[in-house]
Amino acid sequence: MPESYIAVSDYFNQKVKLLNEKFEVVSHCNLKGNPFGLCYMKNYELAVCVKGNVISILRQDNGHLTDSRELKFTHPCVDIKCMDRRFYISSSTAIYMYTRSGDIVKKIFEDTTSIKTIYNFAFNEDATRIFISSPDTNSLKTIDVAGKVLDSSMDKKLVGPAGLWTSSSNSVFVCGQESNTVLQLDMRNTFRLAVVAKASDGLKSPNVVLCFNDRLIIGQKGDNLLVFSLKQAIDKKPQE
Repeated sequence: MPESYIAVSDYFNQKVKLLNEKFEVVSHCNLKGNPFGLCYMKNYELAVCVKGNVISILRQDNGHLTDSRELKFTHPCVDIKCMDRRFYISSSTAIYMYTRSGDIVKKIFEDTTSIKTIYNFAFNEDATRIFISSPDTNSLKTIDVAGKVLDSSMDKKLVGPAGLWTSSSNSVFVCGQESNTVLQLDMRNTFRLAVVAKASDGLKSPNVVLCFNDRLIIGQKGDNLLVFSLKQAIDKKPQE
């Protein structure tokens, strides 16, 4: 998000909230349903997945959020990324590419072996790979932009993979909802570098992780965010 703000989804209250650098709520926007994933766009806009088949486009103007417009699709919208003037939208089993006006370009990937094979997804820095957290298969998948599966990895410290985030340091941070952990993985081979946070740090069903101003922010069950130094997280040594 431009300037020094961060937008977060408030699922149960059906809102998107705008936080400042001190993590204080400075604005919010009411939605017509429960929000899931969101992504930042250019021109001070963000796109939000709303439970069902809707993407709401919100605008941020001088620290104030307003509802701009919405797009409707033929499948559930769970997570979204904006890349090269395209929307990449996932249902719980597939990832699609759309134009910014909501027209389908193609289906990139699909896994119908279970009902929730995709929770979140994220691109690497040069947008040549996509990382997918798959709770039903308890794995982290890596695919290329054509949808070819390059890797599928599992880790005993990661149970119920959920939210994930890719950093410029060749790391993937992944939440384990059921293991109450956040892991840092090597982006090149998904080898575990560190257990960044765990239950003893206050984690309870973590489901969102992101980087913001050199900090690692973890969203979890309840109303609390956990904040860690990103440098300290990256500098941690491998943990068994």
